Amino acid sequence: QSNDSKCFNTTSCVALSLYYFCYYCSLQVINKMAIDPAKSIPAFFAGQSIFLTGATGFLGKTFIDKVLRSCPDIREIFVLIRPKKGLSINQRLETILKLP
Repeated sequence: QSNDSKCFNTTSCVALSLYYFCYYCSLQVINKMAIDPAKSIPAFFAGQSIFLTGATGFLGKTFIDKVLRSCPDIREIFVLIRPKKGLSINQRLETILKLP
């Protein structure tokens, strides 16, 4: 048996080999696709509708801001807002719309 085959008998060596294999394959796919995120994201969302939960949270507000600024051809954004902490849906929406 070679040293390589002995290495694959241990769980840690198998996990490490699998990690490097997946990492290498991911790099190859990305290189072949030549992804340009600045062009692909607006193109992906062009003419699309988005349904977003969690729109009143930090990530939701940030996502909406980013999408509206960088994807001018987005069709519409639907948000699900629920009453929370004694505030109605309308009160929570008004609070969000007042933010800069």
